[in-house]
Amino acid sequence: MKRLIILIFLLTILPLAQAAEIKLTKETTDFDKGETLISTISGNFIDQVKSENILFYQDHVRIPMDFSLEKINEGYYLSAQLANKPEGNYSVRIEGVRYMKVLEEVEEDIIQNFTISNQTADFAVTPGFASLSKSEDLSLDLQSFSESAINIETKSSLTSLEKTSLQSGELKRLTFDISSVPNETQAWLNISSEKTSYSIPLFVEGTSSSSSPTNNEVFGTAFKFEPNNIDVSLATDSSTERIIYLVNYGSETIDEVTFSIPSSFKNYVSLSPKKISNFEKDDIEKITISINSNSSQGPLSGTITATSSEFNESLSVSLSIIQGYIPPENQSEENKEGVLTTCAQLEGTLCTSSQSCSGETISTSDKEICCLSPGICKEPEAGGSTGKIIGWSIIVLAIGLLFWFFKKYKKVRPKVDILKIGQGKK
Repeated sequence: MKRLIILIFLLTILPLAQAAEIKLTKETTDFDKGETLISTISGNFIDQVKSENILFYQDHVRIPMDFSLEKINEGYYLSAQLANKPEGNYSVRIEGVRYMKVLEEVEEDIIQNFTISNQTADFAVTPGFASLSKSEDLSLDLQSFSESAINIETKSSLTSLEKTSLQSGELKRLTFDISSVPNETQAWLNISSEKTSYSIPLFVEGTSSSSSPTNNEVFGTAFKFEPNNIDVSLATDSSTERIIYLVNYGSETIDEVTFSIPSSFKNYVSLSPKKISNFEKDDIEKITISINSNSSQGPLSGTITATSSEFNESLSVSLSIIQGYIPPENQSEENKEGVLTTCAQLEGTLCTSSQSCSGETISTSDKEICCLSPGICKEPEAGGSTGKIIGWSIIVLAIGLLFWFFKKYKKVRPKVDILKIGQGKK
């Protein structure tokens, strides 16, 4: 009887303890547009979980997604930005990874379903998790999606209660001093507005000893792709282009950035420019990705890497080459170009339809013109093209009125009979 109880206990507990899962940090699977998805990944994995194993789907169709994945201690942490995703049913999946399920080795997909509503989140947060040493500051970037100003509160056992506000569309960085936090500390940072809230896992080590990038390198003194992944479908024997941007968020000029393309993409993908020199602080470099298919069908995936002497950043690329493929009619040029970034994220200014930009403009997910710094949005100058049009319009109107008066005067003027005048008649 005792052995039977032990057997029942093991059969009940072991599947719960060893099954792999993706667990959201919020209590519900419902998200608003623009919200940041934050989750933990646990399980007895035989293979390492990599970025190429993380796939997102809308219903049953694979879609591109801006996400971050990192292994911290014995677990994995995943965050994704849901900006520009329409209302609907979604899922995040781990595919092609072996793990233990009770005492059996399996390679089953690990799936977490979620939905996006027709509501818009107050703000998004980046990163969705952080692992750093005591010598670093904790930095969080907040992006407002609200049409009006919102109040933000942050609370954690690592920091005191902080309050700040975000204006409509504002991008703000919050920095926290954690030098007094004990070594090997794990905690949660709660950050919320009236409508939107996040629970962000934090890990504080004693002294950074690994060669992996530090928190400052990843979230403040480095560069990043915007967006950081693209998913392209095209027909065989055809070509297309995608536009992305590399943004220097650092505090200093980077001498040179070079790009490396995986061997599996050598015959399909090329970049312009091939390298960036003197990449200054806050610079935004436009990169054109040219894609050419051949007669072979099938999916291809790989990672394009941007590398400097100190930093590196990855761009995930997925290609689907399909015989006779025709792009959907409702696919906008914006989505074709892969432009998923807001003007605020690029620290630009939105110009109205009546304004012009004194500097460079780029396409973003915003509907207005995005004017990049140091350019500014300007109203038309007096005496400019608009003034000339008005001036010429007045001149044409005056000529028209003179012509009208002349024609009217000519009609009413009495006719002169020379014979009658000669005869002395009036």
